[in-house]
Amino acid sequence: VDIILSNRFKGHHKKLQTIKQEIKAKNNETLKFRVRFTTPMLFEISGQSSLYPFPLEPLVRAKKGISLKERRYPFLASFEDLTMANIHFLVTQFMRFRSLKQKNDLIGSKFIKSLNLMYRYHLVLEFLEGEEFKLDHRLGEIRNFFTPQLAHLNVDDPVTKEDWLIIESQLKYLLKKIRLKLVIYDDSLYELRF
Repeated sequence: VDIILSNRFKGHHKKLQTIKQEIKAKNNETLKFRVRFTTPMLFEISGQSSLYPFPLEPLVRAKKGISLKERRYPFLASFEDLTMANIHFLVTQFMRFRSLKQKNDLIGSKFIKSLNLMYRYHLVLEFLEGEEFKLDHRLGEIRNFFTPQLAHLNVDDPVTKEDWLIIESQLKYLLKKIRLKLVIYDDSLYELRF
């Protein structure tokens, strides 16, 4: 949830924190809210430059985003900006593997967290392969994209160390395919060793 602040909210920090807490109170097992305060200019720059943790977020926002005031916001990130965002995402994910942060975050967590990450990698790969951006896959379809060795896991099952070996292999396989698509734009990516 992006809350776009105008000048009239100046000095109303407590009210903003209350709004944020009320939104986050709606979190449940299947839906988690992230609340971010922004300004109109920063909101526009973020959308046009893909300054988000997930590089294809402008495409997601264009497809799924809604405004409570029914405003339409242009998310027109250029292909070059999306490519640079994907390179940054790849390097960030590489560093998470190198620091063992990915392993530490996913072992013991629910399988849905790993599945979501694999699906993000899959969406990036599809984008880089020039396929139409689709986000409306059902859970069964998403599971079919990945290795059958994970079929026994339910989305609420915790990831064990044994499951992690398979998940890690799948994630690294997808990242290597992403790297192969991105080296066209930056050949120094060959140096990333997963």
